[in-house]
Amino acid sequence: NTTGAFTDPVDGYPVQNDFDFSDNSGAINVLQGEENAIFDQLNVLTTYYFKIYSYTNSGNQVNYKTDGEIPEANATTMPDPCMVVLEDESYTENFDNVNIPSIPECSSVENNNNDDYSWVTDNSNPKTGPNHLKIRFNGTQQMDDWFFSAPMILKANHSYEVSFWYRSETSYYPERLEVKWGSDNTASGMNSQPIFANDNIVNTNYAEVQATIIPD
Repeated sequence: NTTGAFTDPVDGYPVQNDFDFSDNSGAINVLQGEENAIFDQLNVLTTYYFKIYSYTNSGNQVNYKTDGEIPEANATTMPDPCMVVLEDESYTENFDNVNIPSIPECSSVENNNNDDYSWVTDNSNPKTGPNHLKIRFNGTQQMDDWFFSAPMILKANHSYEVSFWYRSETSYYPERLEVKWGSDNTASGMNSQPIFANDNIVNTNYAEVQATIIPD
């Protein structure tokens, strides 16, 4: 668990395996002759505490060793390899290190209108370099598509500068764009006020946006 507080098991009441660590606790029965157990789906950068109770028999005859010295241990999980710690470094994405139409590793997309079009990388008229991010229009259905960057750790009350470039394919059909930040890479997790919102994008030349965010 993540608290370090344990309740000793009781003889005659076998502890069931609990592989769901989303509630920050779990249990694994290790069979005789096995020398290890694997814990996965843990939170990153979190300290977990372990207590190992030896036992004999099984079912309602199970007998746990709860006296004397009970082996204990703790370990802290590693950072998410995709996580960008903005307290220590900056983050830039120019989409040039991928093969189109793939999106960068650690990023993701969400296609909420379930059509055939999602955010992809492309090499037609990029701002710089070979690639850019784009999505084509849908002539019969309102778009509701999201692109999510790699996850980032932000420092509370710290000011972060955000900048990006955008354009429309044509001035005849205005486009809409909203840029947000939030707690999860889902549309519902984008729970901040928009960094940028424009429902009448007609510029065919790239325009730059510069903004500031301050996490609570």
